[in-house]
Amino acid sequence: MSAATAYPPFDTQNFLTRVDQAASRREVLQLLRELEQECAGLDPDFCRSFSDEAASRLSHRFTQVA
Repeated sequence: MSAATAYPPFDTQNFLTRVDQAASRREVLQLLRELEQECAGLDPDFCRSFSDEAASRLSHRFTQVA
């Protein structure tokens, strides 16, 4: 059994919703750390494609909040 199966599936839509709703830079940075941890246990190809979208949204949100 791999480490990835020990965790519940990563809910990408929920994660992106949380990014869009982040109210502070601290929240955005916390979500970035969470993404990094989640990707450690996921398929590298999936993570690469999803993290590109997530990073774009995180960067955009970081510039919108104080």
